Amino acid sequence: MGGYPVQLRENAIDLTRDGEQISVWDVRLKRDARNAFDIVRLVLATLVVLEHSYFLVENTTAKDPLSVLSCGQMNFGQFAVYLFFALSGFLVTNSFCESSSTASFIAKRIARIVPGFLVASAVGWLIVGPLTADHFDSYFSSQNWRSLIIQVLALKQTNVAGVLEGNPVRLAHGTLWTIQYEFDCYILLALFGALGFLRRAARPKFYLALGAVIALSMATGLPSVSYGLLGLLISSPERWPDLFPFFFLGSAFFLFRDRIPKSGFLCASGLAAIMLSFISGVGAYFALLFCGVYALLYVALSFAGDIVIRNRRVDLSYGVYLYGWPIQQLLLYYSGMRLSPMALFLAAVAFSYPAAWASWTFIERPCLRLAHRRSL
Repeated sequence: MGGYPVQLRENAIDLTRDGEQISVWDVRLKRDARNAFDIVRLVLATLVVLEHSYFLVENTTAKDPLSVLSCGQMNFGQFAVYLFFALSGFLVTNSFCESSSTASFIAKRIARIVPGFLVASAVGWLIVGPLTADHFDSYFSSQNWRSLIIQVLALKQTNVAGVLEGNPVRLAHGTLWTIQYEFDCYILLALFGALGFLRRAARPKFYLALGAVIALSMATGLPSVSYGLLGLLISSPERWPDLFPFFFLGSAFFLFRDRIPKSGFLCASGLAAIMLSFISGVGAYFALLFCGVYALLYVALSFAGDIVIRNRRVDLSYGVYLYGWPIQQLLLYYSGMRLSPMALFLAAVAFSYPAAWASWTFIERPCLRLAHRRSL
């Protein structure tokens, strides 16, 4: 176990690593501590970089390999974000159940995503912006800094003006928009828990009711709210039916883990259903939702795989997600748009992995340790 403190509990093995409490579940798996969540998340973050390598060069995802395979139903970026939300639902629900209080849970969630988000936003303002400004001497005076600061404190993606001339997409950041959606899922989960909906007796009826509400919102659609105070406080509802089902299905997988069999046949059948939906051009979203989440958890809980650098576990996924886009934009800008999508992808990975290591080492892990100590 690498020398980490271990405390056995019912249906779980709880670990404390690098100041962050995690748990490993059996989901009716073999009762050991094998998991590969860090590797799976890093693969998903890398797929986001791959999709953006096509989008940032061509300003379209039409040639993204998964878009081609799925007949335009889904690209690698969407695929990865959906499964990120599912993993987050699974892991964060465990964090809620293991937290001493709702306040402790929220504090740990803030520590996990907010510092990295703020620093990445500042990198876009203070590094990517000046380095690619149309007029460097007037760059700082031309920005609406008050608006930028208010938006970033509300976990909104911000972009500076007058940058990246010559790039097809003139955004210093393009991935941060999902962060507020994820944080809103955390708030909803905490609210549901505080109301008692996550208690064992209430779970079946609650998740059936939640599923019905989500299905109705998918059918009818939700409005866009992107301006005013409400637009700052919440993520825009029109994307809730797209993203929230994955988070709360992952949450349900955790809470009903003792009833879900681990079956290689079910995993293979699910993967076959996903491939069939891609090839046929019909139903990719729902195939990924109902079959892909199971297959993802099956894989993540079937083998061991920490990422270790200098004898210490590191989690690079969030940093790759945060810095892949701005690194790609800089590479395109300074190459004069002479990089092919695959060349851009390989170069971006080479730079974004070290940036992710720095983010984890100097920002994410210290904040997690502080939050964990205060929650004890």
